[in-house]
Amino acid sequence: MTETTTDDASLIEALASGSAEAARQIYGRHSPAILRFALAMTDSRAAAEDIVHDTFVELLQRPGNYDPERGSLRSFLYGIARHRIAKAMHAAVSAPRRVGAAELAHGQVASGEPAELAAPAGTPEDQAERSQDIERLRAAIRALPLVYREVIAWCDLGEVPYAVVADILDCPIGTIRSRLHRARALLAEAFGSPAQREGARGLDPPAQAASVADCTPFDGVLGGGPV
Repeated sequence: MTETTTDDASLIEALASGSAEAARQIYGRHSPAILRFALAMTDSRAAAEDIVHDTFVELLQRPGNYDPERGSLRSFLYGIARHRIAKAMHAAVSAPRRVGAAELAHGQVASGEPAELAAPAGTPEDQAERSQDIERLRAAIRALPLVYREVIAWCDLGEVPYAVVADILDCPIGTIRSRLHRARALLAEAFGSPAQREGARGLDPPAQAASVADCTPFDGVLGGGPV
């Protein structure tokens, strides 16, 4: 086990004993990453915050479910969040008339754009162009099938190592690479200009990924850095 995993295991033991300080440390250490993932998956600040809340409530209620021998606490929390997101999306499909569920199902951002999604300083033209690029990319990510959206959220937006994602999804690293290459190719086609899309079709997956990275503001999707 790594030093961080060992430290997390100690915090979980303290949490199981009722330590409020352990709960605060765990939340402070891991909630930004879980929020970034939930934002990428739902594209709704309100929905993402609900996912984070539910994830940590589950941990607080059942800290004994975490086994440090099976992986890191971060991976364990990602797994809870992933289950919560899938459950919320299922509920959204089952009850599309509910406003909150419909918003989550269609990946709509709640009113009040988060500050981290605002365009950076520059000329009005630059800001407008970047805002359009971000929205186009977000729309392209929303349109991805769930199996591809989650690897983009983890590997490209969250910079989670492939091995960790493979552990979360309980599949080989090669499967993660394959899904990520396919997801990047879909984004290249959806996000690029007509000329870029045509060019991307003739590239292999790594080249397509580079094409997307060159023309898309990935950092801007979630603001870059901690949220």
